Amino acid sequence: MTIPIIEEDDTWKEAGIYEKCHFCRETTTTWHENTNNPVCASCAKTHKVAELPDFGQLIRKNKRKKRKNYE
Repeated sequence: MTIPIIEEDDTWKEAGIYEKCHFCRETTTTWHENTNNPVCASCAKTHKVAELPDFGQLIRKNKRKKRKNYE
């Protein structure tokens, strides 16, 4: 399965801010939203989401823990 990617909004493009693809290190304006990783369209076709580091995993875990403690 391919990696679903979304395009950066025009603000970042106009500012000339580009990140490097997690896999090939080429500059890109697309990224995978859930893991917050830059991924170019070419690499998104040949890689899986499981191959990406999930930097947001700990944040989501802590949010769930806080919600559970408040209930």
